[in-house]
Amino acid sequence: MRNGAMIGLVLVLAACALTVSTNVEIFHDLPKDYVGQKIAIVAADPNKAGTIEFRTYAAKLGTRLANAGFQVVSADPDEPPDYVAALAYGVGAQQTGGAYTHGTITPNYVGGGWFSGVTTFTTKYPRALVVSIVEVPRREGQEPRQVYMMTAVSSGECRALSAVIDPILDAAFKDFPGESGRSRTVITPTTAGLMC
Repeated sequence: MRNGAMIGLVLVLAACALTVSTNVEIFHDLPKDYVGQKIAIVAADPNKAGTIEFRTYAAKLGTRLANAGFQVVSADPDEPPDYVAALAYGVGAQQTGGAYTHGTITPNYVGGGWFSGVTTFTTKYPRALVVSIVEVPRREGQEPRQVYMMTAVSSGECRALSAVIDPILDAAFKDFPGESGRSRTVITPTTAGLMC
């Protein structure tokens, strides 16, 4: 019985260690006929456009959009797509907290005692991913119309967004397009390592 409980505890801890928790909030007014429509991905921050980092994340986003039914195309002004997805992402400043102390107290014969132990602080980095999809105007004088807005926020010990971008995107695109105006927390597996 004791071995079974120990194995169960190890399995629970291992499962917790290999997941990313992401808070996802979605608003959308996406037409039902979006499937098969052309969509281009652009950087929300012009300074990131063209970087290898952006191209890497855009390709990952493109895979999710294609799986959702879009036809992902290049942003070409001569052949405008039906939709444009603006991708923004970033990692915030380090946050330290959640201190805990562990150790032993050794009593002495006179009364009292002394403590021998360690205080440990947890370090976390907030990570955010935002995808805004606008419908490209089909006639002159028509304004672009935002039809989808997704914000995914996660926090963990991984400073590099590249280590957790896949689980965050998986959480964001679970049941795409999702229920509009609803916030949810999605737990997804990762191979990034402990407590990402």
